[in-house]
Amino acid sequence: MKRIALTVATGLLVASFLCPGTPRAQQSEPDAKAPKLTLKGVEAQVVTLQAQVVTLQTAVNSLHPEDFAVVNSAGSLVRGSSSVISASNTGLTGAYQVIFNKDVSGCAYVATIGDTDSGTPLPGQIWVAGRSGNADGIFIDTQDSTGASSNRPFHLSVSCP
Repeated sequence: MKRIALTVATGLLVASFLCPGTPRAQQSEPDAKAPKLTLKGVEAQVVTLQAQVVTLQTAVNSLHPEDFAVVNSAGSLVRGSSSVISASNTGLTGAYQVIFNKDVSGCAYVATIGDTDSGTPLPGQIWVAGRSGNADGIFIDTQDSTGASSNRPFHLSVSCP
């Protein structure tokens, strides 16, 4: 979704720089006062557009940051967003924590039992909560299908306002 918004915004910016003024279909005759495109002029517009694209990317990313972690049953981080500092098993069966580089206490957490590669994980249950005493952390508990604590791989998604 972010790429689509960014692509559309970039296209509109390019069009506004390269095609200023009235659309050609509405012009009755060529405008003698219109600036002629030169290589230097186009290069300058490209530099300006590149800066605007970076600004747009930053704005889009701040709207919906992608904070996530994929953790194996041993508690090791397999992959995750750049905001993840660490993942670990807390020392108890099925109990994990994921620590981010920012306060996630006001965010929504969604987790699911899920294989870290392309296999099918054993069935089970999962629940999440803010990490007590650490606003940057999330506590995750995994259980087997009977409700007994069990080490399970999981995927965690964090959505912040």
